[in-house]
Amino acid sequence: LSISFFVPPGTRAMEDDMEVVQVTERLLAIRRFPGIATTDEVKRQYKLLMDSLQSTQIYEPWSRGVFSVIQYNPPYTIPWRRRNEIAVE
Repeated sequence: LSISFFVPPGTRAMEDDMEVVQVTERLLAIRRFPGIATTDEVKRQYKLLMDSLQSTQIYEPWSRGVFSVIQYNPPYTIPWRRRNEIAVE
């Protein structure tokens, strides 16, 4: 398990156990969804994304079962205002 944040260039780690690294550019297929990103909801959204990719044949993920969950809101945001994404490479 890892946690990632997008930070401006030149940002330094604020704690000894933090590391700032530059990630290479990559192509992702992303599905946006509202609500709380529970384990079951993430699995459901992953399946919907993969089904969509398979039916359109626009993009073929390089590894099945590997995905990222991206959450944009603080924990006190009401569920229907939350923005989440599931992404595959």
